[in-house]
Amino acid sequence: MNFLSEVAAVGRRTAVDALQSSTIDHDAPFSPEVPDDLRHSMPDLFDRFPIVFPWTKPEPVDPALHNVWILDNTAFRTPQPGDKRPELAEIEPAKKTQPSRISEDGSKPQPVRGGSGWEVEFVACYFIKGSGKDVSRIVSHIAHELQVSDEDIATKKRIAERVQPFADTVLPKRTLRISIDGKEQQTLGPSNYSGISSGLHQLHFSPTQQLSPFVSNAINLPPPFGIPSITVPAEERGWAVISDIDDTIKITQTPSPLGILHETFIVEDPTPVPGMPALYSHIQSTLQYPPFFYLSASPYNLYPFLRQFREAHYPQGTIILRDASWQNLGGLIASLNQDTQGKSIRD
Repeated sequence: MNFLSEVAAVGRRTAVDALQSSTIDHDAPFSPEVPDDLRHSMPDLFDRFPIVFPWTKPEPVDPALHNVWILDNTAFRTPQPGDKRPELAEIEPAKKTQPSRISEDGSKPQPVRGGSGWEVEFVACYFIKGSGKDVSRIVSHIAHELQVSDEDIATKKRIAERVQPFADTVLPKRTLRISIDGKEQQTLGPSNYSGISSGLHQLHFSPTQQLSPFVSNAINLPPPFGIPSITVPAEERGWAVISDIDDTIKITQTPSPLGILHETFIVEDPTPVPGMPALYSHIQSTLQYPPFFYLSASPYNLYPFLRQFREAHYPQGTIILRDASWQNLGGLIASLNQDTQGKSIRD
């Protein structure tokens, strides 16, 4: 039976490599190659990539089966006509996003045209609920490496909760309908082969009246399976704060592989770097609430973990992470030992 299972696993991996090798290679863009010593010592995560044929058509997510995170983001004014900066992304076409205005009387949303002069990049991550195989094996491996006792059930449960997004099967070619601030609906996606969608969306209402954060949530996908996003509007003038996360505002122990595992999977509450929460609070009030951007070499699988940490200690802001296209948990350590510059999950 073990032999047949191994043969089936090898066949599946061969099929995935043949269909998607360019998108989930160990050294795929935005993801570091996993060194041999880590590849051999850390658990394999290859099964998180499904077999998807190129001709498969995108479909909406299924609330009963799927899990989607909408990442926090920042809204900004649409660039003026004639702004030819090459780094500016193209706005997603209305035919794809299908914007509609939500009526206050609860009637059916109506199609809407013409933007408000504001736009926002929506990034979403798609998974199959609880699909990760052998999570207990990965938990046992990490617990053994960090000398967690067999009786420490609470710590093992915490490891399992944080490992689950690494093991769950990603969900390519899916779309998600969202409500933006309860004022309009738009469609995100489809997701790519890494289970991520990223697109620049035009808003059809103006957030300038209060310039306060607003929430976008998946329709028919309630928490915890649908993590909503919080959008911070940012004007064209003024300050912005760009901050690293690891060992700048959060203790991560990036020089130490075991330290990274401990601070990521073992600690109940991540530790802020002493003095930094007070400093960032002072910066926020002094600069009159600028937008904050937080960068980490961590993979997007740790987004809920890092988002909870930021909410507990630092101002609201966009968290920018890596696309984890590697197939081994050693990629987490490899990621955190490399520079974060230019390594975001944004395409």
